[in-house]
Amino acid sequence: MKKVFLFGFLLLVAAFLSGCGGGTPQSVSTSSDQPTLSQSPDTSDSEESSPPRTGPYTIPGTYGTITLENGYKIPKDALFIDIRNDWERQNWQQDGDELVNPNLPQGSVGNAVYEYRDQNRQNPRQVRDEFVDEVLNLAKNNKHRHIILICHSSSRTKKAAKLLSENGFTYIEQIDGGLNEWNAYHLPVGTVKEIRPASSHQIPEEALFIDVRNAWERDNGNYARGSLYGAVYEYRDKNGQQPRRVRPEFVNEVLNLAGGDRHKKIILICHTSSRTTKATKLLTENGFTDIAHIKGGLDAWKANSLPLGE
Repeated sequence: MKKVFLFGFLLLVAAFLSGCGGGTPQSVSTSSDQPTLSQSPDTSDSEESSPPRTGPYTIPGTYGTITLENGYKIPKDALFIDIRNDWERQNWQQDGDELVNPNLPQGSVGNAVYEYRDQNRQNPRQVRDEFVDEVLNLAKNNKHRHIILICHSSSRTKKAAKLLSENGFTYIEQIDGGLNEWNAYHLPVGTVKEIRPASSHQIPEEALFIDVRNAWERDNGNYARGSLYGAVYEYRDKNGQQPRRVRPEFVNEVLNLAGGDRHKKIILICHTSSRTTKATKLLTENGFTDIAHIKGGLDAWKANSLPLGE
């Protein structure tokens, strides 16, 4: 009797355990026939796509490299920027009837310095935050303008070109080897011609002949015949009560008279050539390529009995 009871009890325990899930667990599978939802990214708040880049270097960070050769010329429609510091571009020398600056590639403009470098090397080098905006200003806010960069050895222009491209400029090129290569191929540098007037001297018809003096200095016909007024290099007070000062508008005034053409033949005159010596250098440093001045100024003009007034 006890054995029957014990056997029955064991059967009840086994049945209980089976009902409580004591067996092997079932695996759960997902049917491939069940539809799944693909969630697209929410674009309701995304910015509108930017306009396409135009120019030969459309991928941000890319730019062109120019390998110099004999006779190379900067395209006339290109903006040629020397990204060095101003002191690196100064080395004017007298060479016969010319002033020559071997540190100044002809046609290059400054006013967009990539990296500040101390002439005395007492301060660390540093990339200037203003550089991109300065280039944009020179390009008249046109990021698709053809721009060519030069420095001393191209170490700076490679980094500067990449930076400009990353900031939306699409036609940036840099000169491989920089000024070192430029001078190695004897390419043209900044030059100012000095004209010594003679009794038979005539201003070429194609030249723009500019008197850089103040209006009051031209009173009573006291100016070289054919010379234009409209680009005053240095303000001078008629009564001598105000200090003399170079006018920042001068370069743009000359550019306006030249119709925007920095390759226009331009001849300057002042009273003794003290002002035009400085003014011609300034224009050449701002990309003008055919600049001359009358050596001795209006005094020399008069001494050679050349015509006045009208």
